[in-house]
Amino acid sequence: MAADSVQYHLERMVPELEDLQERGFFTAAEIKSIVKQRTAHEYRIHRIIPLKSDFLRYIAFEENLERLRRKRKRRMGQEKEAAAHGKPSDPSEPPQSSLSDYSIMRRIHGLYGKMLKKFSGDTLLWVQYFDWCRKVNSSKALGKNFAKAIQLHPTKATFWVMAAAWEFEQNANMTSARVLLQRGLRINPESQKLWLEYFKLELLWIEKIKERRKVLFKDGVPGGTADAGQDDSNDESSEGVTVPQLQEEAHLSATSLERDPTVSSSTTQSSDTAALLKPTLTAMQQTLLNVLIPRAVYRNAIKTIPKDLDFRIAFLGIYKDFGAETLAGQEEVYESLREDFGHLPAAQRVLAERHVDGVDPTDPAYPAALKKAVQAFNSAVEQLPSSEMWERYADFLATSLTRVQEENLTKYLTHLLLKSITHAHTHHFATERMYLTWAKHSAPLPVLQAALERLPGSAQLWISIISHSKDEAKQELYEKAIKAVQKDEQHVIWTAYLQSLTQHWAPPVTADSDAPDSFSSISNQFTRALSILSSTPHEDTILSLYLHFARTAGLGRLRSVYDRLIGTKTRSTSFYRTCIAMETEGAKRPVSVDMDMVRRVRRLWEGALSSNVSNIDTWLDYIHFEMTVPKDFDRAAQLYWKANKCVSDQEEFVRRYEEMKGGL
Repeated sequence: MAADSVQYHLERMVPELEDLQERGFFTAAEIKSIVKQRTAHEYRIHRIIPLKSDFLRYIAFEENLERLRRKRKRRMGQEKEAAAHGKPSDPSEPPQSSLSDYSIMRRIHGLYGKMLKKFSGDTLLWVQYFDWCRKVNSSKALGKNFAKAIQLHPTKATFWVMAAAWEFEQNANMTSARVLLQRGLRINPESQKLWLEYFKLELLWIEKIKERRKVLFKDGVPGGTADAGQDDSNDESSEGVTVPQLQEEAHLSATSLERDPTVSSSTTQSSDTAALLKPTLTAMQQTLLNVLIPRAVYRNAIKTIPKDLDFRIAFLGIYKDFGAETLAGQEEVYESLREDFGHLPAAQRVLAERHVDGVDPTDPAYPAALKKAVQAFNSAVEQLPSSEMWERYADFLATSLTRVQEENLTKYLTHLLLKSITHAHTHHFATERMYLTWAKHSAPLPVLQAALERLPGSAQLWISIISHSKDEAKQELYEKAIKAVQKDEQHVIWTAYLQSLTQHWAPPVTADSDAPDSFSSISNQFTRALSILSSTPHEDTILSLYLHFARTAGLGRLRSVYDRLIGTKTRSTSFYRTCIAMETEGAKRPVSVDMDMVRRVRRLWEGALSSNVSNIDTWLDYIHFEMTVPKDFDRAAQLYWKANKCVSDQEEFVRRYEEMKGGL
């Protein structure tokens, strides 16, 4: 059955291939090669269970073929001017062209169609297809397939947004874009992405109208004709997105957004963009250009999703992107934050920082704005006396201090910063980050000692006080820190401690039997750390430090260390790879092959495979080692045979293996 289908598709290619040869784009030998490769691809996509990779490779082949055809066509001077027959709306079917000019593009569309039919649940494939259609300016395919994607995935906000963006940006059809997002919100009322994108769309539309009015008129005086800016949203030649009634919408009533009189009346008034490009505007039209619809969208959004602070702050960020003309809308957001989230430090910080948002520190108005922000923070810490609120205040002051350069402002902010942290410390509100900031702007040791009395389990405070202490006191402080710090932060202390031990260590120049074995002493500390951090995510960090330390002591010490570590438990793949990298340093250009090293590396590769036998990279690197260092091709062939039975993706393994062989 598959053979019949393949034969059918190959026979349909004959006229196209003949045209390619007749026009001189490809030679007979090249046509034969194309048929051979297409036959192989067709058999892959027609097997019982085809893979996505089969379709993607076939598509990549056809895209490369089309690029080559176009390049040769230009080189041969056969490229027609677009104006000769009119620019096509869809490159897959250009008018008055020969068969080969559009057959490859049509085949790529067909391959995407087959792939999306078999893997319709893969949203990434849909997005990839839409990106390709936009790249080749295939309007008809975009309009049709946006509708298909939405029908199949009505709860995926991405498709509603992409379709609306295409209608607005490419088709200049604001009405369709608005309808798409409103329908998306009817099905997905809790989708924050849809609310934010619809809000942004309305702001973009208003900005577009204002920009066009600036071109047409100057301060209300006509600067051109209204026809020059006439909207093309009703252009019948454009391929729009027509989504039929969806099953999910059948039982849904109109949303609060669609019932909102502000939105419904305003969108009716604004359906004809040309009306907003006349020299004089009605009162309703003037109000419309004052972010009337976006403000209504925001009110409906927070009514639907009332308890999400970050959601509201996101609206504020979008408003700020559109400049000072949205100040009325910003004020509405700030007021809602004050009313609904005034009890949260995060909201209070936003309300306080609003005074300096967008004000440059070199601006003469900055000191006054800074003073207002400081007053707002002082009021906030009185209303909400908590560690989080004080920390946000200190963060604001520290950030402002890094932005200013004027001497008096620097002194003022430093004074406020130290005063605020001191006050927080006195009232037991100071946090770890506040103490670290305090230490940067004051005498560090007294501050950090006072901090450790309040927060004895803080790893960062211990690290900071150790770094400011004398060398002879550090050993004792590390031991105290290990005992005091909480278990989930002990890796911070151990990492810093072991790095300090190994940083300046070097093997002795001459052996001295009376001198203490410093390597053994440091090795014992690594053993302690590993016993405490065993089976934690930080174990590999300590192991890596240990191996690098052992390598500085010589290859013999390194082998002794990793032999002992492997003997105690199965290690991770990264551990084995680190050992292999150290063993094979310089092994690619050896004078003679060290078979003892080869045997050790083989044992390490086997250990790496035992920790993850399906890993393609491990198998390929093991095979590469056998081919390049001992050059044991029989063993490499055996490994290849084993890998085919174990890897997670056999086809990917074979493809990368062939690439590796080609690069040797």
